[in-house]
Amino acid sequence: METYETRLNTALRRVEEQEKLVAVWRETISGLAKEGQPTDLAEKMLRLMQARLHAFRADLGKLRN
Repeated sequence: METYETRLNTALRRVEEQEKLVAVWRETISGLAKEGQPTDLAEKMLRLMQARLHAFRADLGKLRN
């Protein structure tokens, strides 16, 4: 069985990793837009990643309370 500390560390790591992914996708979208490339699919992926980040943050919040 996982300890509280292990679950908390896992939740923190998930949030940090997802924040990095969101940042990279934002840069990708910006680069695509500057090149005049379509960004529809990339923006959809970003929204999905942001939703996952929100879920990870909610899980972390529950653990901290």
